[in-house]
Amino acid sequence: MPARIMRGAPAQPLSAPWGKPTLAGAIRHGYESNGTKRMAVSMSTSVTYGEAYHGANALARYWRDACGMTQESTIAICAPNDVNFPIVMAACEILGCRLVLYSHAYAKDDIVRCSGLVHPDLYIMSTEAACRMVRAAFPDARVMSIGIPYGSFPSVVDAMRRGNSEPLENEHDDFDLVVFSSGSTGLPKAIVVAASSFARNGFQLQRGFSIVESDVVFVPVPLSHVFGLVGTYATILSGATLATLVKYRPQTALAFLNDVRATIHMGVSTMFVRELRLAGGNAWNLSSLRAGLVAGASCPESVVLEFERRFGCRIMQSYGMSETAATLTVTPLSMDAKGRCETVGTLVDGAEVKLADGTNEILVKSSSLMRGVIDSTGELNLDLDDEGYFHSGDVGSIDEAGMLSITGRIKDMIIRGGINIFPAEVERVYSSNDIVTDCCVVGYPDPELGERTCLCVIPKPEVEMTTFEMREFAKGKVEKCKIPDTVLKMDDFPHLGNGKIDKRALRAHVEDLFGSIGRFRTARNAR
Repeated sequence: MPARIMRGAPAQPLSAPWGKPTLAGAIRHGYESNGTKRMAVSMSTSVTYGEAYHGANALARYWRDACGMTQESTIAICAPNDVNFPIVMAACEILGCRLVLYSHAYAKDDIVRCSGLVHPDLYIMSTEAACRMVRAAFPDARVMSIGIPYGSFPSVVDAMRRGNSEPLENEHDDFDLVVFSSGSTGLPKAIVVAASSFARNGFQLQRGFSIVESDVVFVPVPLSHVFGLVGTYATILSGATLATLVKYRPQTALAFLNDVRATIHMGVSTMFVRELRLAGGNAWNLSSLRAGLVAGASCPESVVLEFERRFGCRIMQSYGMSETAATLTVTPLSMDAKGRCETVGTLVDGAEVKLADGTNEILVKSSSLMRGVIDSTGELNLDLDDEGYFHSGDVGSIDEAGMLSITGRIKDMIIRGGINIFPAEVERVYSSNDIVTDCCVVGYPDPELGERTCLCVIPKPEVEMTTFEMREFAKGKVEKCKIPDTVLKMDDFPHLGNGKIDKRALRAHVEDLFGSIGRFRTARNAR
């Protein structure tokens, strides 16, 4: 394989035992196979495949007959993780209309701004207050609630339970999903991705994990984000049970994992870090877990090794982005733990990666690539270079075995005295430190060097550490100029709605702190 190009196997035509691998088709297949089997479960409620099948058809009919929705319509949902979330998606698929997924963390201004790009005909909100807010902002739009039966607004639950659940004659094979980037580096973008792309990548995860009907897949990340979407597809296309939480808390997650006997855990690094920090005793039995998947950011090596040692749970890493329906690479379960920590694995079928000359930016071609980004005029733009590659903004390397590693992000790059420093390179060093629970490197302004680096670190409980010791740990592992200038001990990091570290907020905190005390010169004082 060329040193700077990776190619996955050619994309295979999508097919399933029941025909087209759609979410609605998978739910119908689950209903026909075992309608009483649980499709989705949360702390307080669950829904069977039979209930989901009848509910999706009844909801699609209600939208068509009572709300006037057609294949040209746009429906938006803004809600926390709910067992009815996949049913809403399946109903949109049945009608063929576009579904817009707003983060549940969005405030009014976020919803108004994003709605100016996608112009929903129908809003599905989670609370009475949210429904009233949307009605006030968009008087002509239809508004429903997802989890409030018998409220002031029509309810998704009511429509599912009371409506006509006879299947519509024309079930569509595909529909558009609009997802919004996390906003970690700027304002969220409205990204249009075909639902079939999530189905394709869901099948890739199904194969990688060998997911079967008896599995219980824990997906605590927001179902409105791409990781949650691909986890949902992987689970339901397998006929397995989706387990999720309305609100993620590590202690709740551990109890839930224990109660539902989850076999697979999909989450961001922060979730695994927090759970491992709490799971020191024997209050939770996680022996049912056989595999986990980390995406969104790399997981500290110490966490991967400790999870595997304590629970026998092999953790894989995956790399992808909203623009590629989440999944581009997955580390094989057969790799040893160190290999699964150091790389994000091999490409899925239908994907190709090329490293740009000079910068090593990851350039992507994929059968699951987005349709485009909606601009301020409502136009759909697909920004590719002359060779048809999408520029990811991430920086990477490819080893001799054809494994991809992520070494940084261009927008996160810190320029210290003319030297380019990618935080991921330094973070990878400290993730192998036994006393580190989690870490993140950010830059802050400096009048002498332009920028200096701060290692923000969450140490393990009851561990004593000094700045000098933490800096000494990196000696010989990275270039001298990349050893952190400053070390900031923290109890936790700020997070975005999807669970990722909010680097903008963390950077602002570091800048405020070190600006107020005259720019620490730790590198000089420690010597």
